[in-house]
Amino acid sequence: MIKVEADPGGAVLLVNGEPSKGDRWSTKDSLADVLATWPDGVQVRTKVTVLGDVLIRVRRDGDPSGLKAPILAASGPRGIAVIEGQPAVKGVGAAGSEGADDPFFAAVRALFAEAQRAYEFADYDLAIAKFQEAYSKVRERESAETAGVLSNVLFNIAVVYEKSFELHPEVERLRKARIFYQQYDERMAAQVEGWAENAERAELLARIGALEARIAGLDKAK
Repeated sequence: MIKVEADPGGAVLLVNGEPSKGDRWSTKDSLADVLATWPDGVQVRTKVTVLGDVLIRVRRDGDPSGLKAPILAASGPRGIAVIEGQPAVKGVGAAGSEGADDPFFAAVRALFAEAQRAYEFADYDLAIAKFQEAYSKVRERESAETAGVLSNVLFNIAVVYEKSFELHPEVERLRKARIFYQQYDERMAAQVEGWAENAERAELLARIGALEARIAGLDKAK
């Protein structure tokens, strides 16, 4: 699932030549051709390799603060996006030689795919290990362009720790989920302007609050 936002707003958005259904696109292919057209005729076009649910923010001025950010999904890990070339869209792999064919990002995508498969087969500890491996790898090339990936990984680890409680009802798993959600919140505050008032943050805080209530209940029951 892909969601695209334009900054400033008012642009007509197409993905693979199609308008959105609602405010999102579903694509069977991993390559998405994103086109934004503003009323004055200015266009921004780029090809994005995606794995999982992502939100692409299209900046017509090319400002790096328009970093790609993930969709805050209700459940399940989220994906990554690798943007080819150097258009006025900034995100993972948007600078220099980083792109869909970059071996570094290919390795990261492979780790995400392994983690996703493990999650789907309820092998949660393996999924956590693969996401942690992806986090360590991305830290080797930490920059403004990879900040979104690091945030995604923290969120994914939190999701899997929370989900793993169903099979392994250990309160420590919920504590770790809370910690990773909080780390994700801190990173997003540094990356997304107005994050404190963002609706996604409100959803995240509700999720953290629910975790804290579960943890307190389990501690009290001991």
